[in-house]
Amino acid sequence: MNKTLRNILIIIVIAAVLGGGYYYMQQQASTAMVDDYQTTTIERGNLIATVGATGTVRANQTAYVAWLTSVTVGEVMVEVGDDLILSFSFSEGTEFGIDGFIIQRSPKYEFALFPHEKGASIDWTEDDEIRLVKSVRLSRKTISIEAQYESYSFDLSKISDEEYKAIIHILQKMNFDNRFEFLHITD
Repeated sequence: MNKTLRNILIIIVIAAVLGGGYYYMQQQASTAMVDDYQTTTIERGNLIATVGATGTVRANQTAYVAWLTSVTVGEVMVEVGDDLILSFSFSEGTEFGIDGFIIQRSPKYEFALFPHEKGASIDWTEDDEIRLVKSVRLSRKTISIEAQYESYSFDLSKISDEEYKAIIHILQKMNFDNRFEFLHITD
């Protein structure tokens, strides 16, 4: 009996030491991750970078900042199928040379995506980065779209009532699981 009690105590002590060691290692890893982030106070000024290298230079950090204002939508196209697509064609080009804008979602295939990749996304650049829609504010005159890194606002005054109703319908379909905030403002 005494030998059994001693063996049980040894097992408990070993488990406590291993558990304490694991907890300590987790705390150290968590602290190291926090130390990796860079923070600074926001200041207005010029962004200057000096690069001394040969060959192709690529940034190890990037930031997307974009906005389109005073852009008039000339035509709206909607596609409902395996993909849900809302496409805006601008009546004039923008200052960035963009003549269209697409919001799309593929609910049929989202089971294969990671959770942070699921939802309606914006597609108007040539890179493959996913820019998920965070919110849409729609009125008869304008649509404002906020994505992860940028915001857009388009003038809808020149589209037909049918096109406007199609926008409402497709956005409701895209937002079946409330992945983004959809605010429809009726005038």
